[in-house]
Formats: sequence, structure tokens, C-alpha cells
Amino acid sequence: MSDDDDEAGRSGQVRARIELMVQDPEMARERHAAPITEPQILSDEFFLDGPVSRRVAIVDFDPDDGHVLSGARWVAPRAGTRTGTYEVGDPDSESFRQVNVFGTVHKTLAMFERPGVLGRKITWGFGSPQLLVVPRAGVDSNAYYERESRSLQFFHFPDTSGATIYTAMSRDVVAHETGHAILDGIAPSLYDCLSPQAIALHETIADMTALVMAVESRKLRTWLLKQTKNRIDTPNALAQIAEQFGRALDSRTTSLRNMLTERTLDDVISNEPHELSEILSASIYRVFIKMFEDAKQPGLRAGAAKRSPEQALGLAVERLKRIFFRALDFMPPGEIGFVDYARAVVAADAAAYPREGTDRAAFVHELVKRKIATARQLAIPRRPKFPGIDVAALLHSDLAAYRFADRHRSELSIPDDADFEVVKRLATDHDRFNDDGSKEQMHEMMFKVQWLVDEAGGVSIDGETDRAIMRGTTIVFDAGSGAVRSCLTNAVHPAAHEAVARADRDSMLRRLLDEGLRLSDVGDPPGVPGPRAHRGRDGSVRVLGAASALHLASWGR
Repeated sequence: MSDDDDEAGRSGQVRARIELMVQDPEMARERHAAPITEPQILSDEFFLDGPVSRRVAIVDFDPDDGHVLSGARWVAPRAGTRTGTYEVGDPDSESFRQVNVFGTVHKTLAMFERPGVLGRKITWGFGSPQLLVVPRAGVDSNAYYERESRSLQFFHFPDTSGATIYTAMSRDVVAHETGHAILDGIAPSLYDCLSPQAIALHETIADMTALVMAVESRKLRTWLLKQTKNRIDTPNALAQIAEQFGRALDSRTTSLRNMLTERTLDDVISNEPHELSEILSASIYRVFIKMFEDAKQPGLRAGAAKRSPEQALGLAVERLKRIFFRALDFMPPGEIGFVDYARAVVAADAAAYPREGTDRAAFVHELVKRKIATARQLAIPRRPKFPGIDVAALLHSDLAAYRFADRHRSELSIPDDADFEVVKRLATDHDRFNDDGSKEQMHEMMFKVQWLVDEAGGVSIDGETDRAIMRGTTIVFDAGSGAVRSCLTNAVHPAAHEAVARADRDSMLRRLLDEGLRLSDVGDPPGVPGPRAHRGRDGSVRVLGAASALHLASWGR
């Protein structure tokens, strides 16, 4: 099955064949090239006018009167077939914009769910099955994901020449914002973290999502390598996120963000999440360059030919997804930083490539070089053993799961007096790769538990200085043998690390207070967007929704 048809084989589902834009239209015009489009196959339980499906719905407003437009018309499959399509006009038409953003969101979601990435179906972080997508949310140079309204909001604005820039027409921007929504479904506690690095991780994963979706396009991959003479270690469209958007904001810039930077964490003064994220993204991109160069070499099979640059780039992005996105399931829930994510990357890669670790070693080297972590911090921690564990019972029985967590508080780092919550368990299927190139299938179960602890901060919210933060642990079990593949917690770090993390949370809290954060005893009505603070029964304060202030262009726009 081809990449374009990866969604088409799901039993009982309807398919939609559409044409998607895979390059920012303004950048194509600047380079005197036609916009690159490719046919794509989408799959879901149903498709309706809009476009609307079970998991994604376009809500397009008429800019003149604010009414919801009927949207692109669905042409149902002919009798005896299961593939329909949408009626669209030219690339400047409303219907094309609607279908283009709809299809890009769908394809991004499908990419994460493939067996080579997460290997499971993702649920949205807001508790309902359908993500709303607004392609013309208003006039502004921005785009963002908002959990409270269950939506992606894409704006439009005039560039320096007066031309209208639709952020919903940029593959980079749409993939980036969809990445935020997907990450909220994978690790919902990140949305409520107070740590700047936790929020910056949201940005890094969103930027990596944009990079991956660019490489997923065969046409764009071929075009890119032709433009760069088969190199990705010099300025190029992969390393420069949202070129059209960045240039429209400032003609002196080449993109919104650049992953070829050599900056280190010591160079970041403000702890602004976008600035922080660029350091982690650059670390990952350097490893991606290595993956690409390695993939150009012949395989281990006798007589194997050297791969073409296009093949090598495709193989490199498959490896990148398997390591850096799969690690999201290995992360502990709650307040985390770059070190916690990096440990998850090392653990996920060791599980998939137990006898080959050059890429994870390169990642560790980059993190040490950029002052993000020490090698000792990134060593794979001890894995506890649970003889006779019934993984199936833990997966399917809440009672068994809670009894297990209570019985093994010490191994899970749960304080004796803490009330804890066992997060919904996850079953996944993954490939495990051997040195000879062979692979075997792994069946895993992710067991996650989280709890609140009080932290004394130096920043007051209406007189309250104690705050509640979330800690957690994730265990990855082999579903067959019950062996522990990984056990990671954010509850145990050296005192020096915790002191820095606490100071970083103080800086984030000051920023939120400057932007209007106030304390509430009863909480805001459900669905009210924006960061908010609540007083707990013990008097400590819990800050929620800090990531909702994180928009595409900059913090607090």
C-alpha cells in the first residue's frame, strides 16, 4: 500500500480522493514555479458537505456577514465503489481552501497513527470525536489550536505588497497547528504545564510535524533536493518553517523559524517558549541530517545499491518519526522539561533499535553541546521488574490498574500520601529492528499514572505562593512477556535540576500574571479559553491552560 493510500484499507470506512497543495502558494510564485499539488486519499467513517467527517469538520464563515457557509459539496461514491470526492474550484476559490485545509489536517493525523509511528488511534484532548477547523477566523497574522473551543483557528492578513495571505493555505502552518492538537491528545497534561520548556516542547513537536509533512510529499521532496543539490544542511525549505508566513510578517526574514541555528540554551535569556523550542528543534534537525547522510549508503543486504537522495530522505524521515514522535507515548505525564522528553527519546529508540544506537548517541551529543542536558541525565534509568504481571488485566481493568499502582508506589515514585490517577492505558503495535535489517513486531502497553504535589514558589497569585504541579510516571510493558521496556518519571531529578525548573515556572507565572492571570475560587465557566488559576482545598493554587496562550507567531499575540 502506498503512502497516499495508507488510510484507504480500513474496513468499513469511506474514502475521499482529493488534490492537496503541498507548497505555500506565494513561495511557489516567488520561485517562478506552479504550486505543487498531489492526489491524496482520505479515509473516515463518513464524509459530508463542508467538508465534514467523523473526526474533522470545516466551519467557514462568510467574511461579509459572518454566516457559516455551506462549504465544498461532497460527491458520494458511485454504486459499487467506496471512493468519493469533493467539488472544488481553482486554488483561489473558497471550496479549494476548505478542502485543502481539511485534507492536510486528515493526512497529518493519519501520519501519526501509522504502525511505524504511534501505531494506534489518537483521540482529541478535549473529549469529543470531532476537531473544528476554521479556515477564515478573521484578519490577523496568526493561527492557533484552542482546546476550549475544540478548534484550529486560521487567520488571513495582507502582506507587505497588499496580497492576502491565508494561513490555511500553508501546508507548514496547517501541519504545525494540527501537530498541537494531536499532541494535546497524546499528552493532555502538557496543556496545563507551567514549565516554559513543557510549552516549548509543544512548539518543537509542531515544527517537526511541519517538517515531516513536507518530506511526506514525493513531489516536494524531489523539488527540494533539486533546489539544494541534494543537501539539507544548508538553508532550505525543510529547515525554515513557514517561509510564506515569516516573509509576509517581515520581508527581511526568510521564515518564521530556522532549525539550522547553532544557538545553545545558554543563549536564551527570556525563557520565551518559541525561542526555547528553536534550540530543541535544531538539535533534532542535526540528527535528521545525519539520518539522511547515513541513509544514502547501501543497505546491509549483499549487492545492495546506493540509494538515491529521494529514497534516502524518505527513509530518514521514517526513522525520525519512529524515534521522536514515538517518544511522546513514553513521556511521563505532568510537568516536564527537555530532559524528560529526551530521556523518552532515548528509551523509545532503545526499544525499537536495541542493538544500534548511533542516532540516539548523536541526539545525546547535540543536547550536551547545546547545554540542554548532561550525558548522565540521559542515561537509560533502571527498569523495575514485576514478576507474574498480568498485562491484559492492567489494560482492561481499572480496578487491577489502581491496585497495581497502589501496590507499587515506590517503583512508580508515587508519594505514600498522594492521591493518584491512573490515566487510560494504551495498546500499541510497533516494529523492532535488528542489526541485520530484519524486524519483528512488538505489542506494547503504556501504563501512565499521575498525581499532584505542592511546590513553594516565589511568585504570588493574589497572595498565594504555594502551587500544585503534576508529577507522573509512564511504564511501557511488553504485552506478551510483561517485561518492562521503559520506566520514566518526572518525580525524581537532582536538586539542582529542580531548583532551575522551579525558577523557570516562576518566570512563566510572572509572564502570565502580566497578561492578566487572576485567581478564582470557583473557576471559570467551562469552555472559557486562556490560562486560569484555581485555589485547591489545601490552599495551593493550580494554573491550568498555560499552553492556550501559545499562538503561531509569538507568545501572547
